Amino acid sequence: MPVAPTLERPLPQNLDAERSILGAILLDNHALNAAIENLKAEDFFLEQHRRVFNQMIALGESQQAIDLVTLTESLHRVGELESSGGAPYLAALADGMPRVSNIEHYARIVREKAAAAQPDSRHPQHSAARSRR
Repeated sequence: MPVAPTLERPLPQNLDAERSILGAILLDNHALNAAIENLKAEDFFLEQHRRVFNQMIALGESQQAIDLVTLTESLHRVGELESSGGAPYLAALADGMPRVSNIEHYARIVREKAAAAQPDSRHPQHSAARSRR
């Protein structure tokens, strides 16, 4: 009996919005508060973005500046620099100058995509695809 091919749709995501959030925090540490109020690390689609966001939170909680130097050093210290994309990737996050004033809009986009990607009984393939990341 032939098996019908499974049509897997990509999970909802907006990597530009994710990068813009992280870049905005690098440009203005006060943007971290708006991000924390609107997002959880799990809302980020890419695991490397989750790691960067978590490390930014840790830096903020310890009252340290969040910039390229401190973030790179902090990720290196916990052994997550390479799995976070490496120093060149972190430097590229602020490229294109994300608008710090738009961080709440970026966060809303990421949060909506994360909610849409949550597994439900109608789309069991989403659950399997998200767990493979």
